[in-house]
Amino acid sequence: MNDRPYTGLMPFSERQAPFFFGRDGERKIVAANLLASPLTVLYGPSGVGKSSLLNAGVASHLRRLAQRNQEEFGSPEFSVIVFSAWRDDPRCGLGRVLGQQVSEDVPGRLAEKLDWVSSRLECDLLVILDQFEEYFLYHPNEDCQSGFAREFVEAVNDSVRASFLISIREDSLAKLDRFEDAIPGILGNRLRVDHLNLDAAREAITKPIEQFNRLRSPDAPPVTIEDALVTKVLRQVATGRMVRAVSDDTLGRLSNAPHPGDERVETPYLQLVMTRLWNEEQRAGSRVMHVETLKRLGGAEKIVGTHLDAAMSSLTPSESEVAARIFNHLVTPSRTKIAHSIADLANYAGVTPDALALLLQKLSTGENRILVPVAPSLDGTTGVRYQILHDILASSVLEWRTRHVQGRQRAEAEAKAEEQRRRAEQEALARTRLRKLSVLLLMMVIVATASALIAGLQMRTAEARQLEAEAATLEAETAKHTAEARRLELEAAVKARTAAERSSDLNRLEAEAARAELRGALEQAKDLRQRAAEAKTQVDTAKAASVALSREAQKERKSAGSDGIDRALARYQAAYRTLDLDALLAVYPRLPNDRRKHLKQLRSVCTAYDVTLSVQRRSPSAGDAVMAEAETSYQCVPKAGSPPQAFQRSEAFWLRKDANGAWIIDNISTPLPRR
Repeated sequence: MNDRPYTGLMPFSERQAPFFFGRDGERKIVAANLLASPLTVLYGPSGVGKSSLLNAGVASHLRRLAQRNQEEFGSPEFSVIVFSAWRDDPRCGLGRVLGQQVSEDVPGRLAEKLDWVSSRLECDLLVILDQFEEYFLYHPNEDCQSGFAREFVEAVNDSVRASFLISIREDSLAKLDRFEDAIPGILGNRLRVDHLNLDAAREAITKPIEQFNRLRSPDAPPVTIEDALVTKVLRQVATGRMVRAVSDDTLGRLSNAPHPGDERVETPYLQLVMTRLWNEEQRAGSRVMHVETLKRLGGAEKIVGTHLDAAMSSLTPSESEVAARIFNHLVTPSRTKIAHSIADLANYAGVTPDALALLLQKLSTGENRILVPVAPSLDGTTGVRYQILHDILASSVLEWRTRHVQGRQRAEAEAKAEEQRRRAEQEALARTRLRKLSVLLLMMVIVATASALIAGLQMRTAEARQLEAEAATLEAETAKHTAEARRLELEAAVKARTAAERSSDLNRLEAEAARAELRGALEQAKDLRQRAAEAKTQVDTAKAASVALSREAQKERKSAGSDGIDRALARYQAAYRTLDLDALLAVYPRLPNDRRKHLKQLRSVCTAYDVTLSVQRRSPSAGDAVMAEAETSYQCVPKAGSPPQAFQRSEAFWLRKDANGAWIIDNISTPLPRR
C-alpha cells in the first residue's frame, strides 16, 4: 500500500490503516458500542465503507489499544476477532480464526470455543462479523435450530466473555428477523453508517497524501494536490450525482454532519477516482496532482462509468462471450456478489478450467480489475474462488451482460436474415438461368422450323423472361420481408423476456417494501417503492418496445404475403405466354381439364400467347387464402394460316399457400362471382 495512498474499489485492510481518514467519529462510536454492548448491529448502504471502517478503523484502533494495555497493565483486557468468510460453514471458519488466537485447535460449539479462548487469553473477546448479508446468501435455509444460527444464538444468549458486532447491508437488514425470536431485541442497539460528508471526504483525499509523504524518505520530494482538484472531485462524486441518493434515516445514524441535509460523497467512487488520478500522475512522473488531469480524463463520472468498459474492452470476442456466461453466476438478482470456484464457473461457461483461469487472471489484475480472488474453502475441496470486486459493480456487470447478449442475438438474427436473403437470391438466380436455358432451346427449335417468325418469337420470349425476372425479384423481396419479420419477432421476444425479468424485480421490491412497512421501516419502504416505480417504468418500456416490434413484424409478413401473390400471378402469365403446360401446372396445380385441352389447342395454332392481367381488387387476407379480381386479356400470335384469337374477360383468381408456404392458384372463376 505504501506505493499509493488510495485503495480504488478494494476496502481498506488493517495493514492500510495509516491511510484511512475521515471516519474518526464513527470509529469511536462503533468501538465504544462494541466494548459496552453484548450485541451491536452496524448497517448502511452498499458501498458506504463498512468493511473499511471496521478493519482499518475499529479493529486497528482496538488492537493498538489492547497492545498498550498489555504493555502498561500486563493484560490486553480484550482481543479483536474479525470474520467475513461466509461461503463455507461459518462454524468451521470462525472456529479456525479463534484457534489462531491461541495457536491451537479449539473444540466444541461456538460458545464453548469462545469461553476456551477468552480463558486462555484472560480477556474479553470482541467478535466482528462483517458482510453478514453473505451469510444469508450462502445459507438461506438455516434456522435457529441448526447450523451456525443455532450456535450463534447460544453464544449471544449465554454468559460468555464476548461481545458481537454484526455488519450488514441496509437492504438485508430485514433478514435479521430470522433471529428475532431467539435473540430478543437483536436490533435494540443498531448503528447506521452514512456516506462521508464534505469535510470528512476532504480529509479522505488530502490526509492520505500527507501520510504518504511522512512514510517516504526525507530526501524524496513530497507529493502535493491542487485545492481546485479537491473541490472538483468532491463536487463530482457527491451522492445523487453518481448514483441515487441514500434515504435519510436518522435513527442510530453514525454521522459527522451537523444536520441530515448536508451533502454527502460516494465513498467507493471517491477512492476509484483518486486512484485513477494518482496512477495517471505517477505514470507522467508528476509530483503534483493537477485538476487538468481530471478534466483530461473526462471528469469523475467518465472515470467511474468507463471502469468496467475499460476492463471488458481488453477482451477478445470469445473471452467476452465466456465472461457474459459467468457474470450471471457472480451476481445475484438482488445485485449481491457471490463467489464461485474456477471449476464451477468453467462448468457454467462450458469451457475448460485452464482456459477460464487465464480469463479470470486478466479480469482480476491491473488497474481496471473487476474480479478478486477469494481464499479456498477450509476443507481444500474447491480451490481458489472468484467474486466481483465490489457490490457497486453488480448493476454494471449485469447491464454489460444484458447488452452483450442482446448484441449477440441481434447479430445472429441479422446474419440469419442475410443468409436467407442470399440463398433466396441464389435460388432465384438459378431458376432464372434454368428458365433462360429453356427459352433458348425453344428459340433454337423455332429458328429451325420457322425462321420467318424469329423476330416475333424473340419479342414474346423477352417479355416472358422479364416476367420471370420480376417473379424472381418478388421472390427475393418475399424472403427479405420474411427474414426481417423473423428478426423483429426475435427482438420482440428479447424485449418481452427483459420485461419479464424486470417484472420479477418489481414483484420482489414491492414485497420487500410491504415487509418493511409492516416492520415500521417507512424510509426503507419509501426507498423500495421508488425503486419499484423505476422497475415498473422499465417493464412498461420493454413491453411497449415488444409490442411495437411485433407490429412491425406483422407488417413485414403482410408485405411478404403480398409479394407472394404477385409472384404467383406473374408465373401464371409467364406460363401462358410460353404455352408451357408444366409451368402452368406448377402455379395452378388444379388446372381444369377444359383449360388443359384449350392450352393444347393453342399450342397447335399459336406460336405464343399474350396474356395481360390487371388486378382490380383483392379480398382481405383470411389465413392462407385470398381472392384477386382481375381484368385479363388473352391474345394468340397465330402460326401461318391460322386466324388470330383475342378476347378479354373478368376473372376471380382464388389463391392459397401450399405445404411449402408458397402462393399458388387454387381456382379461377369466370365470370366474376356476385358480390
